Amino acid sequence: VIYLQETKQLPMATAALALSVFWAAMVVGRLTVSVAVLRIPAENIWLSLSVLDDQRIPAAALCKSPVLSIGLFALAGLVCSAFFPLSVGLVSRRFEHHVALVSSMMIAALMVDNGLGSFLIGLFRDLLPLEHLYRLSSAYPLLVLILAIWLLRSFRTRTIPAPAM
Repeated sequence: VIYLQETKQLPMATAALALSVFWAAMVVGRLTVSVAVLRIPAENIWLSLSVLDDQRIPAAALCKSPVLSIGLFALAGLVCSAFFPLSVGLVSRRFEHHVALVSSMMIAALMVDNGLGSFLIGLFRDLLPLEHLYRLSSAYPLLVLILAIWLLRSFRTRTIPAPAM
């Protein structure tokens, strides 16, 4: 909302609608992926979402009109919708004897990321415009994609024993 209103100079009503559409698209995306995993391997969906996520942040620069902004926020909601739940599912499958531990660690990491990310954006906002911060943060999905490909390849080529508890 702040980005659309302050950086892109769109009305508050448009920014609020874009945020609402983002969350609605998150719900639709999660429900769609819930059905899709019945026919498509979760790993393929997970990697596809990683690739699309890497394009989502640079696309924010295209938010010039209300309709385009709302559409891009809808796309962002769809892209973001299932990456985390699929991540939890895949890591839980990988460490099937430690599902409670790994899923709890994933949720804790998400909470730390949300809190720290919000704080850091506010802190750095005084140093750089939001548009620059968004561009810089496009490195994160790219790093996730590289790590995801590496992990999936390593899991397919060798079996790593589960940690002893």
